[in-house]
Amino acid sequence: MPTGKRPASPIERLYALWAIGLILTLIVVVAGAFLLSGYSARQTQAINRLNERVTALETAMRDAAEARRAEARHDAQGARIVSPSNTEEMAPSEANQPRPQAPATPAVFHDQEISDSIRAAVRRGDDGLIVVANPAAADATLRAVLRNELRAAEGATFARLAVLAAVLGDAKSAEAFGREAETLGETPLDYYETRTRQALLSSANAEALRSARQFATAAPESPKARALLALALARMGAWADAFDVTESPLDFARVPMPDRLMLGRLLIALEQWSQLTALTATLPAAAEDPQSERARRLLVAAERLAGPRDVGDTPMLEVIATLERLLAENRSDVEARVWLAIAYFQAGQYEAARTTLSVDDPSLTHLPEPSYWLGRIELETGNLAQAESYFRKAVEISESAAAAWEALASLAMNRDEIPEAIELAENAVLANPRRASAHFLLAIANARANEPEPAAKALRDALAINPALLGQAAQTALGEIFTPDELSQLLPDSAAPAANPTGDTESNAGGGNGG
Repeated sequence: MPTGKRPASPIERLYALWAIGLILTLIVVVAGAFLLSGYSARQTQAINRLNERVTALETAMRDAAEARRAEARHDAQGARIVSPSNTEEMAPSEANQPRPQAPATPAVFHDQEISDSIRAAVRRGDDGLIVVANPAAADATLRAVLRNELRAAEGATFARLAVLAAVLGDAKSAEAFGREAETLGETPLDYYETRTRQALLSSANAEALRSARQFATAAPESPKARALLALALARMGAWADAFDVTESPLDFARVPMPDRLMLGRLLIALEQWSQLTALTATLPAAAEDPQSERARRLLVAAERLAGPRDVGDTPMLEVIATLERLLAENRSDVEARVWLAIAYFQAGQYEAARTTLSVDDPSLTHLPEPSYWLGRIELETGNLAQAESYFRKAVEISESAAAAWEALASLAMNRDEIPEAIELAENAVLANPRRASAHFLLAIANARANEPEPAAKALRDALAINPALLGQAAQTALGEIFTPDELSQLLPDSAAPAANPTGDTESNAGGGNGG
């Protein structure tokens, strides 16, 4: 009989299960090993990339440290002359470009080398001003000093460097060099002079006054210092102080020609006639100084018009011809135009004066002088309302127009508006405390108001400036409240006859404070 398939015993079944499990385990182990090997490879790659980044970063840090050390060497000199509060990079300009990269080992300069280089780069010109003689050498010298190192530098060297930087337009370095010179006991006079003049030319009036005071304090006997101080004071409206500075004799021949010509205009505004005469005597002839000839001719004409001379004694036709030529040479010369109008006015040619000032020139609208003289023309021709309008326009343009304030005060007195006249005359005094006619007008206004004390004070102030006004006082309202003896007692004991015997200042082109 046939036999059937024997069923597997329990042991056989257990063995089969064990074999299957072993196979599965081997499969899992092999698969795990494969997976682990791939993960390890990825980890190795990531670590390698990280190491590469760390290496690159370390290299960059070493390079940066080396650059900082080079920059420290680069600024070894700058550490001495640049203050902690002034560490910004200098603004690039035509004369002061950004610093090039410094060499790893800076060069060393000595005093004599720097002095020789500066002498070859800058000098005083024929007009007395410090100028750049060799722009390339000047710029190269300054760049070399800023990039490198000075060895045992003296105060005089830093003073020269201050001038060099100033004339090249590097104000920050110039100031730093100047401070270093002062620290080392050297007074940088040429730097003070240069900085003052630059500030005046750029209308940085507060800076000009600060520098001028330094210059005048350090060199009180210097004509250049006194001239620049007077100009700076006038720019700031300190007319009384400017008058005091220019009152004593001054050696004008030692003042550089550009400053001398500006000072001449100021002396006209201050009515310093004796000083102006001394100044014009030092002006060179045209052949000696052709560059200053135009300004010289204008100044001489202005002196003849504004000075204390009778119109009949003034060669008016010659003055008019000179000014007409100057204006024809340069139609935009506002100063020549105003003086020509004044010459026409003094010659009685009112329509010519009006036409000269009534031109479409924007520069005329920013100055008080044209409006003041148009007011004078209208006043002379009987147009009182139009005259007052021009005078008010003049003081709106500039509160320093003392003559315009005086004209308004006179118009108010003519209308018997005495309180207003007093206020307007006080404004004239404030505009120019050294203007005798302003004090005199204030005295008359107070006399009209029957105020003896303020009238006496104002007259005393006027006589202190111009004693010759005493002769006119008795002919005004002052003679109604004071006796001749009382008027004489107001004259200062030390007073002497003034250069202007009439006290008439109306011919001043600036209305008292021009120039």
